Amino acid sequence: MGRFAPHKGLNLLLDAFAAYSAADPTCHLALAGVPGPFDVAAHRARLKPEAAARVHVIEKPSDAQLKGLYQGCTAYVSASQHEGFCVPLAEALGFEKPVFAFDTPAVRETLGEAGWLFTERDPAALAALWRSVLLEREGLEERAVGIRARGAALRSAADGRLLWRALADAARRTA
Repeated sequence: MGRFAPHKGLNLLLDAFAAYSAADPTCHLALAGVPGPFDVAAHRARLKPEAAARVHVIEKPSDAQLKGLYQGCTAYVSASQHEGFCVPLAEALGFEKPVFAFDTPAVRETLGEAGWLFTERDPAALAALWRSVLLEREGLEERAVGIRARGAALRSAADGRLLWRALADAARRTA
């Protein structure tokens, strides 16, 4: 989800998907976002045909399409090298999906203990992480509780009540 830009790590994601798909020939990869300077079609063309056929690019997805992608996905992956809050991580947690993300301070803060962070920009290592969690189910059941809890906490923080409380507290202090 997001803009197709080099810092988003789409090359890593596509290469890791190619490596992972050998172990899970029924998997698919959906890339949803706004066209940018990263040429998804050119990179996809470098993959083996059987893997490339399972990469789906959704440009400028509607809200309904995004909701469908979150509901239907097995996991969400962000390979971005730098992010702020990273709304798609929170959205994926809200849909109670496992989240894999490149370890940056803002991503770590967003995920808490609910996701799987990776630090290597190595497609084989990322594919191995996916295999261990998604196919071998290592730690998935234990972390499911944390995924639900973090998703609920983020929804609560985003509902506006915290902002109103902070504003009310500030108004009381200045009155």
